Amino acid sequence: MRLLPVLLLAACAHPPEPKPVTAPEPPPTLGRSLDIDPLRLERSAGEGLWRVAALVEKHLATVGVVHPGRAVGQAILLDATLPTPGYALTARLESRGEGFCRVQLEIESDGKSVATAPFWTIDALERVYAGVGSLEPPRPPPLDDLTFARLRTEAAELARAGQDPLLDRAGYIHAPRPITAGPLEYYAPPSGPSVLLPEDRRVMHRN
Repeated sequence: MRLLPVLLLAACAHPPEPKPVTAPEPPPTLGRSLDIDPLRLERSAGEGLWRVAALVEKHLATVGVVHPGRAVGQAILLDATLPTPGYALTARLESRGEGFCRVQLEIESDGKSVATAPFWTIDALERVYAGVGSLEPPRPPPLDDLTFARLRTEAAELARAGQDPLLDRAGYIHAPRPITAGPLEYYAPPSGPSVLLPEDRRVMHRN
């Protein structure tokens, strides 16, 4: 008989309140995306996604060694090995609504998206992003083998000396940069206190 009150209390107890399950947010990556209307491109480059892929491939070739594109399901994947050892710039193209094409650019290391990378690598991403967004062919020529080898040698030497620090997006934006540096010059911002005067015009500072 003593079990009866216990059973009655158990039957009247409120069920535990459901608790929301929150998945951790993925870490931020050094990626860029944009939507492109293929009809605004020259029809001679192909049709639909492949027309946009041709434009992306040309811009990727100005910053690295482009590998043949491949179709995975409904998407097209392109990637370029960058002069910075261990890094690549990838592009994923997918059809969107109303005939648009989504281009997702990502910096990868060892096949994974990263949140930090050397300055030159992030700058390559920004150059390709701006170039593809312009819908115009790239002005810089494709990297030839000699230029790529030179840039890779410079990047490797800077890395061995600890002078090519990893930057996140904010670090890249605020890093000092030479005004005259172009895509054919490998640049790494100073990793220590600058010896230049604040008004020195050889380096541009972004606040």
